Amino acid sequence: MVWGTLAKDLDLLRDPEGLSVERYPRLVPMGLVPATRAFGLWTVVPGYDRLLTGLGKRAGVVVDDGTGPEPDLDADVAAVGYDFRLGVTDAARTLDAQLRCRLEHLWPKEEDREARVVIVAHSMGGLVARYWAAVLGGARWCRGIITLGTPHRGAPKALAVMAHGPSVGPFHIRRPIEMARGWQGLADLLPRYPAVHDLSAGDAPHTPDGDPAPAKPHLLRPHQLPLPWLRGPAGRAHAMHQEIEQGWQKLPVAPAIMPRIGFGHATLRACSWDGNEVSVTKAVPPGPELGGWADGLGDGTVPAFCGLPVEMDNYPRTHLHVHRRHGPIAELRETAELLEAFRTDAALFAYRAGQESPVGLGMDLDELQLRDKPIPLVVTPVTLAGERVEAARASVWASAEPVTVDGRRPWPRTDVRLEWDAGQRAFHGRLPGLPPSLVKVSVVARDLTDSTAVQTVQVLDDTGLE
Repeated sequence: MVWGTLAKDLDLLRDPEGLSVERYPRLVPMGLVPATRAFGLWTVVPGYDRLLTGLGKRAGVVVDDGTGPEPDLDADVAAVGYDFRLGVTDAARTLDAQLRCRLEHLWPKEEDREARVVIVAHSMGGLVARYWAAVLGGARWCRGIITLGTPHRGAPKALAVMAHGPSVGPFHIRRPIEMARGWQGLADLLPRYPAVHDLSAGDAPHTPDGDPAPAKPHLLRPHQLPLPWLRGPAGRAHAMHQEIEQGWQKLPVAPAIMPRIGFGHATLRACSWDGNEVSVTKAVPPGPELGGWADGLGDGTVPAFCGLPVEMDNYPRTHLHVHRRHGPIAELRETAELLEAFRTDAALFAYRAGQESPVGLGMDLDELQLRDKPIPLVVTPVTLAGERVEAARASVWASAEPVTVDGRRPWPRTDVRLEWDAGQRAFHGRLPGLPPSLVKVSVVARDLTDSTAVQTVQVLDDTGLE
């Protein structure tokens, strides 16, 4: 879908009917979102212009960015947009239609089309690509799928948004809730596993001595909750995930899947139901032991363990982790190298994130903030294995600057030094209250790492929000 001006993006929080499925049953995308946009119920919407530019740098490569009146069927790199609201299944059909006409044009003989496609997919796009390959027959034509921040197992944040609306500071914006519940695309991002701790299940069992017996938490899948607005969309999402899993198992030769998973950032992970209300927090989720996956936290939107496809359960996580949040992971430099590896039949281990710093900066920073209110920020240095780093002597700075279209800044950049908390082994600080705007927050710690942690934040005027 196409996002307009920043003001229009903010209006969606106050008047969300602009994206109502009932009012607008289908939106026709004109290419991908070209730059970071302010509002997304799921997350701040990343721009894909840098990704397309990076993929088109190789000499002779023709890029079709999807904005032309007709598709360029001779393009080497093609951007495929889709109406996020309608869900994975609908988007996969859009992808299939786009790819089939290109394959038929470039390789008239059917046998010549095999393994010609490599897909780079961000977030929900990874589910779309896998559904296309496993269910719609695309696997024959697909050599590989690179997924960036894809919630292969869903993400609790989707449940939080559907239940309470987007969070802004101490409260939730409830106006978009009904609209969001009408988006199958948001429901398709719900956890596909038993994620909700049912606290209404009754008292815990007791031992013969009368002491409470240790009991496994009673866990429910989202579609099993007694919520009429959730049951239908969540049930369809669960069926969609099952179709992918079962279809993948039946493939004679499956496309190579190369997930890249953001980690080290505080992320909504734990869900509970008390019989009246759903709660979603950043705590370690109840249920089976996650081991090192729990230490990995997530990318701020998708928990780290949810970024791994189900058929890769035994894959070592440290080869998949990257120091990125959910939006910036779309600009991962390694993506172009992975594509080149597919093109030249090179050994892919050489194209992992080996050149990146072994220490990353995990951020706990909410994407929506209120004007003129201090913005709390926690930064945790972590290794690729998810282990916290002793960094008492390090100097860590956070900066905030406005994101603008024309390059003219309405207010100057702000820099704040963060303080070390030995108990939490993390750096804490507060950015000063800012005017309503789209803000780029960057964190650097040159004593620890050459990488920079970046997150886009929307500062909102609280007028008209509820």
